[in-house]
Amino acid sequence: MTDLVGVDELQKASVGAFFVADHAEVVGGKVYVNGGFWSRLQFPSYPAAVPPIAIVAALHVPARMYQAEHVFTVSLEDPDGHEVPGFKAEGRFRVGASPDMELGEPTTFPVVLPVVGLTIQRPGTYIFVLRLNKVELARLKIHAVQVAIVQQLGFMPLVSPPTEDDA
Repeated sequence: MTDLVGVDELQKASVGAFFVADHAEVVGGKVYVNGGFWSRLQFPSYPAAVPPIAIVAALHVPARMYQAEHVFTVSLEDPDGHEVPGFKAEGRFRVGASPDMELGEPTTFPVVLPVVGLTIQRPGTYIFVLRLNKVELARLKIHAVQVAIVQQLGFMPLVSPPTEDDA
C-alpha cells in the first residue's frame, strides 16, 4: 500500500483562524465579527480592566476525529509565561460529516468565547493559547501598552474676519 502525499496532515486537527474581536458570535455555522483581528490593548495605567471582547477560532476537524467528544481550552499567559490565574475557557463538542461533504473532508467548527471581566495586571505581551484535546494548536500574542493621558482641548474653528465682500 502506498502512502498518499499529505495524508498525515489530513488526519490532524488544525486551526483556520484564531483572533480576538470586539464582538463575535456564531449563527448558523458562520462567525459574525465586529472589530476583529487586533493585537494591542492601550491603557493609561495598570492594572486595567479589559472591555468585553471575544476570542474566535475556526477548528478544522479531520474525518478520523468525527463522532468523538473533543475538548478545547483557551488559556492566557502573562509576560513571564505563567498562566493568568482565573482565566481559562473550556468547551466540548462533537462533529460529523454533513451529507454534501466529500469523503474524508474535514469539518470546520467555529468557536466564539466571550471574555468579560478580564484584568491585565501590567504592560507586556500576553499570549492566548488554544488547545484541542490537550494538544496545543495555536498561540495569539496581545500587546498591552501603557499610553500617556492626553488632555483634550476644545476645538475652535478658525474664523476669518469678515471682509467687504461678505457685507
